[in-house]
Amino acid sequence: MAYEMVPQPVEKPAADISEMPVYRGPESVRDTSDDHPPLIALKNRWAFTALKYWVKGKTFHFITTQGDHMQVPVSLVERVYPTPHGDRTETKKPPAH
Repeated sequence: MAYEMVPQPVEKPAADISEMPVYRGPESVRDTSDDHPPLIALKNRWAFTALKYWVKGKTFHFITTQGDHMQVPVSLVERVYPTPHGDRTETKKPPAH
């Protein structure tokens, strides 16, 4: 009697996660600078980030980071938190009356 060899399944250990292919998208350049746009804080508790700002007469003008041109009375401005380098702002003091 001849016996035929039947291959037996070999138990393989569970796949190691480190061997699994992982898709990694293109690496983004991380911004390590602390350069943030100025923050315009108003007395009505609203705040806006601005690309630039200026004063004309008794009106405070600024361009938001969304591209909107905003105008408020100078008396409504609580504080401007400028960028560390101050290179994005344009300020002019209102004329003394």
